[in-house]
Amino acid sequence: MGVVRWSMGAFSLLLALMVYAGDEPQHQLAEVQIPITNLWDHAQAPGSERRATVFYDHEYRFMAQWPDTELQEYGVKPGPTFLSGVGVAVSDHRAGLLWYDKDPDKAVFLLTDDAADPINIDDIDSNPLGELALTFTPDERWQALWVGERQIQGEPLYNVYYRQEGQAGERVVPAEQLAWLAEDDGGIVVFGRRPTAEGQQQIVFRHRAADADAFAPEQVVTATPPFGMNFRAWNAAGIWAVSWDVQYAEVGIANVFKLALSADQGETWQVTRFPGDEWVVWYSIDVAADTEGHVVVALTGMLRSEQRDRPSRFAVMRSTDGGRSWSEAWNPRDEQWAYSRMNAAKVVPGAEPGELYLLWEDWRSLRPELYGGFSTDFGATWEVMDQRFVNQPEGRNGLAAWRHVDYRDPSGPYVMMQRYHTDRYHEYGLIPFHLTPEFAATELADFAPDIPDAEERLQERVARYWEAMGERDWVATYAFLDPYARATWPLEGYINRRGPIDYSNLEIGAIRIEGAIAYVDLSIDAEIPRRRLPGTVLNPPEPRRVSMQQRWLWLDDQWHYEYHEAVDNGLRFAQYVNR
Repeated sequence: MGVVRWSMGAFSLLLALMVYAGDEPQHQLAEVQIPITNLWDHAQAPGSERRATVFYDHEYRFMAQWPDTELQEYGVKPGPTFLSGVGVAVSDHRAGLLWYDKDPDKAVFLLTDDAADPINIDDIDSNPLGELALTFTPDERWQALWVGERQIQGEPLYNVYYRQEGQAGERVVPAEQLAWLAEDDGGIVVFGRRPTAEGQQQIVFRHRAADADAFAPEQVVTATPPFGMNFRAWNAAGIWAVSWDVQYAEVGIANVFKLALSADQGETWQVTRFPGDEWVVWYSIDVAADTEGHVVVALTGMLRSEQRDRPSRFAVMRSTDGGRSWSEAWNPRDEQWAYSRMNAAKVVPGAEPGELYLLWEDWRSLRPELYGGFSTDFGATWEVMDQRFVNQPEGRNGLAAWRHVDYRDPSGPYVMMQRYHTDRYHEYGLIPFHLTPEFAATELADFAPDIPDAEERLQERVARYWEAMGERDWVATYAFLDPYARATWPLEGYINRRGPIDYSNLEIGAIRIEGAIAYVDLSIDAEIPRRRLPGTVLNPPEPRRVSMQQRWLWLDDQWHYEYHEAVDNGLRFAQYVNR
């Protein structure tokens, strides 16, 4: 969306969007289409109802919505190559959009509601990348952060850059990822990592106090072995926190989530680690804190394994002293659902003091829904846990792992839900979802689909499927496939992959049904018929008896065969399994 595409008509409507503060949450975002590869962001002014959501839609338009307005288009990207970072910030009287663009020039652009046009704020030619953030100072000056790839002699290639309204841009710390936190009074702390001569790294930071004109000199948090992509920072009741994941090769590539805390604005640091399973690859973290030093952290990860279907792992822990010490990690999700994905665990404070919601995207019913728990003492105990939110709309409801998804309203907290349009799960709409404690009174802790005559119906479906396979009725067999396969794979493509094999003499063995999944043992005769080609006759292998186990899925009130091939790295389309 370069500035050459900016229209003054669109901007005049943008002004109206940015200054509005509505009374009730709206649901116009339900019909948008956002590809899973595109970006969106959401922001709310502290202590205010003013909020905004921005995103790139399926036609590469840069769109935004403030409450009680129509979606507004700000410009069009030339295609997926140019999709990039996007940020939004809202204060009491101002709002701003920040994005990185390659067209017409590679730069970081900013638009505020009191400016006539967007401006290029990369005045030092940082060669910006896609990770960026926008916020406002207490006196409502914008300040922007982004990661740039600029070769500076004697310095790392990747750095975090900063610019505040009315000042020139500057390089802050070396870093490939953006980790920063805002202080309650408007100060900002930016973290980075600096390689050492010994092949290790130092986590470093620079602090810019709210009343300062510049960042203080760089200081060291701690030394650490090289770490991965989980580099995050937050402010919990005045305590600075930065976390990262470390892989220790000497103990079998164990993955450890570490944490550094400072209660004295970076003068001293306490380095510890989160309790939890070392053999989990953690890929998201969410934090909630109150003013009394209670902190609840939810980690989402995946068991390190060579198996394709790797069970999800979920760890929740609580601190009563701002993060200095932690309870044992525990998994709120019952292990019986480990066959399915869970994603994006979130902790969201409720409407009243002490109220806390824990929620996540859960695939135990083979399509995503929101599950969670509710506490009235900020996670010390839970009124309910591992239950489906009963007031969510029917459909495919998910959450963004690395997005700030919650916002406040007089009626309580909301989260921005990602509602997928089809079983391809390639695009979704954004829907505000109201969190209420009413679901705590329900009795839905155990997911068990109601399948009348489950085994008999399954045996009938398996027999009919293999009968159609024997008759090479590919249209019929295609109709038995799971909805994921049929949503992604056209019938013509399926037929083109059918081989010249005859099947007969089916015998169905043991059947095991677990929730919405059935495992069916069977044996069948498989034979490749003789084929005559011009000048020769192909002699196929001898017929043989084949034993296998199929997986069938209960979806849309029927059993469906989960399409799976042993070749091509186990081609499958089902989305409920861990990737």
